[in-house]
Amino acid sequence: MACLSCSTNWRGHEKGKSPLMAHRLDRHCCMLTPILSSSITCPACGFTREEAMPENACVHFYECTNCHSFLHPRPGDCCVVCSYGSTRCPPRQRAGSIPNPDALAGRDLDIAVAQYVFGLEVEARLNTRTRERDAVGRHAKQAWARVALYGANKAASLNLEIRLEELGWKRMTRPRATGPQEVVLVDEDGRMVRARGESLSEALCRAALKAVIL
Repeated sequence: MACLSCSTNWRGHEKGKSPLMAHRLDRHCCMLTPILSSSITCPACGFTREEAMPENACVHFYECTNCHSFLHPRPGDCCVVCSYGSTRCPPRQRAGSIPNPDALAGRDLDIAVAQYVFGLEVEARLNTRTRERDAVGRHAKQAWARVALYGANKAASLNLEIRLEELGWKRMTRPRATGPQEVVLVDEDGRMVRARGESLSEALCRAALKAVIL
């Protein structure tokens, strides 16, 4: 079975592991393309600025462009980006085989949300009505149900927003009247993530994934 985004074939997966998880093992797939920008929030003044990240190195020092404080990594973090950024640095992304939410769309995006945000076990299926790729999910030992259309359905998107609130995240942006949408989420500790999408639901899904896995 191939990736809906980049056509990379999914490898055979072990019993109990979803096809998406097996797909993540392929380092050439789009889902493992590292994110090369991060919004760094200064802990001294709260100013946030989006910065480009080096693909193969860590940023150990950073000067806030607003208050000119010098930031250093927190204990246990490899760099400033991992401590104060909206995403981890590229080396950490690769080390953890973290999928790139901005590269996901359609059912791939729905499956990732079901797995990472809702904690469902997911299996790929063929939709018997449309004959297109689909997916079902379940909590342990419960009945299988079709994975919701989180990136396209308003009711499913509302459930996702409720789930994010349970996890301590709140949406800070209002939807635009037309055109592509951007969602900014902030957690109880002040950490912020942002994502864009063709619709509000798609942007919310990508932001939700960044909140829980990056």
